[in-house]
Amino acid sequence: MLEEIWEKYQKQIIITGITVTIVVMFFCILVGAGRNDSTDKMIGNNLTSSSSSIQSSSNSATPMASGQDKETHAQRLASSKIMVDVKGAVKSPGVYEVKSGMRIMDAIEIAGGMTK
Repeated sequence: MLEEIWEKYQKQIIITGITVTIVVMFFCILVGAGRNDSTDKMIGNNLTSSSSSIQSSSNSATPMASGQDKETHAQRLASSKIMVDVKGAVKSPGVYEVKSGMRIMDAIEIAGGMTK
């Protein structure tokens, strides 16, 4: 009985199997790529907004009169340390000290990296 069905619908079964396989692979690729892109965008947006607020608050808090003051202020900003609270899907969430200019991925690596 199965042999009769196979003989009668062989082309349709093969075409359906190939189509289903392609659709599943396409879906997996899109879902995987979407997760990475959205994660990168989210990390980039958070980093940009926090960097902007730090720069604007530090610029408004310290009036600068001469070129030497600007140079000293720039050196202080470059060598300053920042406390970062790393939460979420990391191995060791917590508050970590990072240097000014480090990337968010550096803070994630300090926290032991991502769990997945």
